Amino acid sequence: MDTLERIGFDRLGLVVAPPGAASPGVSAPLIAEFAHAGVRFANPEAITDGLAGPHRELIAHARAARGETGTFAPLFRGFPERLPRGRTPRRRRGARSARPGPAPVGGHRGRA
Repeated sequence: MDTLERIGFDRLGLVVAPPGAASPGVSAPLIAEFAHAGVRFANPEAITDGLAGPHRELIAHARAARGETGTFAPLFRGFPERLPRGRTPRRRRGARSARPGPAPVGGHRGRA
């Protein structure tokens, strides 16, 4: 994948398929691998057999862009199947004023 293809993929979601013949025996596994990496094709019939060579680099780049480059630690024990009890989000109340009421006429408390 050259720089122009990488920019096209990152900014526009374009995958450049080299010219050539398209056979279902080659394109179907490619579509499945790309789908597993989170890449969907608007025109899967345009995938050619020439994409079979450079597809691993493109899939690695797509996974890196999504943050799937390494291992991750779960948020909680048993996550995402189980969530801890009592951890429901609470509503925030409106901001409270430091002063309970309006300031006196002079603008300072304690002075008349």
